[in-house]
Amino acid sequence: GEECFLNCADMEKYTVSSSVTKIGSRAFKGCGLITEITFENITPPASATGVYDTGGGIITMKIKSGADKKAFKKYFEVCGADGRYVFVTVS
Repeated sequence: GEECFLNCADMEKYTVSSSVTKIGSRAFKGCGLITEITFENITPPASATGVYDTGGGIITMKIKSGADKKAFKKYFEVCGADGRYVFVTVS
C-alpha cells in the first residue's frame, strides 16, 4: 500500500515477491539505507509515483535473467529512482 515502509530507517534490502502486482506510492519514502531491491518477476509491478523516493544513494536493482530491462528502466524512472539505480541480472 501507500507509504507501507515510510521512514523504515533500518531497511537495507528488500525482495519484491512474484505475487506482488503493485507497490503503492511513496512505499519506501525516507528509507535512506536501502541499497538493494530484488525482483522475483520478469516484468515490473504496476507503476506508482515516488515509490523509490528513499532519500538515499544508488540502489542496486536485481532482476531475473530474461527480464524486460526496458520495462524495468521505465518503471524505475516513473517510480522515482531515475538516475539512482544500477541493474544486476540474477538467475
